[in-house]
Amino acid sequence: YVNPLIAWATEREAIRKRRVAGQPAPWTDDLIFQKYRFCNLRRRDDKVSQWLIGNVLSQRHIGFSDWTFLQFTALCRWINWPPTLSAMTEAGLWPKRTEFDWDKIAKFIDLRCQSEKAWTGAYMVRAAPKHQYGKDIGKGEFVARIVVGEGMEGVKKKLFQALNLHSAEAVWRVLHSIPNWGSFMA
Repeated sequence: YVNPLIAWATEREAIRKRRVAGQPAPWTDDLIFQKYRFCNLRRRDDKVSQWLIGNVLSQRHIGFSDWTFLQFTALCRWINWPPTLSAMTEAGLWPKRTEFDWDKIAKFIDLRCQSEKAWTGAYMVRAAPKHQYGKDIGKGEFVARIVVGEGMEGVKKKLFQALNLHSAEAVWRVLHSIPNWGSFMA
């Protein structure tokens, strides 16, 4: 008897390894895996995580504040689209060692949305309802300024306390307490 979950996980990881090794598609004989897309078993193996590892974590040692590093990493997860993140770097919006200009970042993202893809299709990012802020705001402003900038600022002390516990669950609880941060994003 083979546990179907273990069989699925084993084949999904084997497909990832074949793809990364440069083998030609299809990387499996399983028709379901050929036809549909599935997440990687480990988040660190997805495209955005690989971009973060190569472009953000690799620069961590250059003297960034812990706070700036955490905020930018969170913003990267919300955007989840390496071309936008790279364009932000080219525009001088990152790296910043001390603090971000959330309004400038928001405008950059909202402007990018007008002409090209700025977000991934992996999950839905919605702007805030007009009645909540008294005006219609774009996704860029909502995510950069309100969700990440102001939202994380409101839990800064608790977030560092949770990080010092070395507990993923404690960090998740703090992030989940931020308005608009659902359990998946936290």
